[in-house]
Formats: sequence, C-alpha cells, structure tokens
Amino acid sequence: MTTLKVRSLLRPLLLSLGLLCGVGLAGCVVIMDSNSNTHVTGKNISPETYAQVKPGVTKDYVLTLFGLPTNSLSSEPGTEIWAWRYSETRNSEGNFLILFHSNNHTTTEQTVYVQFKDGVVTKIWRG
Repeated sequence: MTTLKVRSLLRPLLLSLGLLCGVGLAGCVVIMDSNSNTHVTGKNISPETYAQVKPGVTKDYVLTLFGLPTNSLSSEPGTEIWAWRYSETRNSEGNFLILFHSNNHTTTEQTVYVQFKDGVVTKIWRG
C-alpha cells in the first residue's frame, strides 16, 4: 500500500476520532430524542384576577370572576369557604448521544380560598 493511500485512509479515521473526543471533552451533545408534555387540572387564578376580590364584595361577583369553585365547605351558619385548586405538571425527557439521559418533572400547585359570611367576602387567601 502506498503512503498516499495510507494517508487518505487515516485522515477520515483520525478526523472522526478527533470529533468524537472533542464532543466528549467539550461537553457538546446532540439531542437524539426528546419528549415533553403538560397536564393541567383546575383553574389558575392569576394575580391580577385575585387582586380584584376584596372583603365586602358579593358571592355573585366572585363567582363571575373566578368561576365555579373546586370545593366548598359550610362551617357555622351563614359561613362558607370556597376553594379553587390548580395543578400543572410538566414532564420533559431527552436522550442524548454519548449515553446521557435527562428527565425533568415539575409540578406547580396553588389553591385560592374565599370565605363568605352571609354572601359577602370576609377573607381571601392563597394556600
């Protein structure tokens, strides 16, 4: 085999090996497969909407603004507590070249409570 042929065969091999080493050393990866999804339950009460409910407003006003509550509870006569629960779960998963696997799972939960006495808001809070 001539020197020219050996060089022409070695060059692509060394270049490929160098690229693989460079990828490993530099921390560069190539995404091979990724998947993400989001699951939402309930109703998210934004800070702007939440700020519109103050003690003294009526039950009908809250119902119009927030919609139907997730839960309601009556305690003493004339007193009710309504709750709006919200949950958002995000899953992201990816498989990468050079044996890397990534999985990210986050859940955001919030509950807004409104207490009424005789049909009027007496207290509102987040839990």
